[in-house]
Amino acid sequence: MAGPPASRDERLLARLHLSAVLPAAAALSSGDCDVALRIDDELAATLRARAGCVEVLPAAEAAVVLQFRDAAALNALFRQRRGALPRPTRGGWRVLSILRAIRLLQRMGAVLKGAPGVPREEHARQAFGVALRALPLLALGDPGARRILANSPSGPVTLEVPAVGFARSVELSPTGVRLLETPAERPRARIVVNDLEAALANLAGTADGPAQVALGRVSVTGFLPLAEALDALLARVDAWLGPRAR
Repeated sequence: MAGPPASRDERLLARLHLSAVLPAAAALSSGDCDVALRIDDELAATLRARAGCVEVLPAAEAAVVLQFRDAAALNALFRQRRGALPRPTRGGWRVLSILRAIRLLQRMGAVLKGAPGVPREEHARQAFGVALRALPLLALGDPGARRILANSPSGPVTLEVPAVGFARSVELSPTGVRLLETPAERPRARIVVNDLEAALANLAGTADGPAQVALGRVSVTGFLPLAEALDALLARVDAWLGPRAR
């Protein structure tokens, strides 16, 4: 698996956290909150939980606005590291809403890390979802991803993990990646991770890809170069958001 980018773009990492990682909170509602995380006009998102329904909105209109000093400070929160604390610029007196949002982010971080006590199926399902949501952003901002796509064939490719009920498709082209709303009916390539242990090994960066295919733990069908391009792009996601990047 690829190592972390040599010179990390903190703003791109913040975009990944707000647009690819934060939506994972939608499955982890724990009480009402309406909190915006804001760096500036370009980098902001609102986490809104009401009556068990969680939304992530690409704006900073909320009852509570937490202003981060810079992208690195927001990234530290998502990576559960020490960093400059955000400053409430609206609704600072709504302490309960702020605490609920922080707890939700902490739960989300635990799920994505596969922390002790987190169901392994939930960890795998959410982590694969984050990985595919990250691809369109990396296609725009990561030089490694752009190089992969420049030499990639075009077409829809589906990633399935039946053990956790996960199936999503992306459409690759030399100019970018599009995340499809529903799995493609006739993908040009398909990657199926056939058991939970294989899925967890891939997420942990310990999988031996050729061995998994040879043992039937991972199946690849269709146009092989397209499946290989998706695999290479997922390695770029791992470089930014995987265990070695934390």
